[in-house]
Amino acid sequence: MPRGEKATFDSDGGLRYTVTTQVNVLGMIATSSYVSVIGDALMANIDASSGQDKNIALANSFTAIIDEILGFVAGSQLILARDQASVDATLTVEALELGAQRYIYGCFTMCLVLLLALIVEAARTKMWRSLPALDFLDFKTRIMASAVSGPELQASV
Repeated sequence: MPRGEKATFDSDGGLRYTVTTQVNVLGMIATSSYVSVIGDALMANIDASSGQDKNIALANSFTAIIDEILGFVAGSQLILARDQASVDATLTVEALELGAQRYIYGCFTMCLVLLLALIVEAARTKMWRSLPALDFLDFKTRIMASAVSGPELQASV
């Protein structure tokens, strides 16, 4: 061990993480906008220790909570250490399927055809650079923009 470093039994911080997570989970149990189980317990302990400083009462409350959590974690580790068995694991995944497969594949195929048509049109019109201006209010530009015959009809209008 390097000089100046203290020995610790929790070198990877797993126990600290477990305790912090458990206090967080405990705070989320049965908590609503108006009621917090851990908040009510802390306030009851602060009210019960009227002769002490509120910070000391709060520290004592968290000490008791963490002590109980450590007891539960240690007890669960003892149970888990003795519980060894080989089991086959089965994974069940719930999925939602909207429509029959033939409709799903049909819709997918139609989307691919439309995407392919869009790519072909983009290439044919050079990314729509050479198209005439389109003004919906002007009849002449509507004819020119929708002309299928090409430049001949556009020139005659």
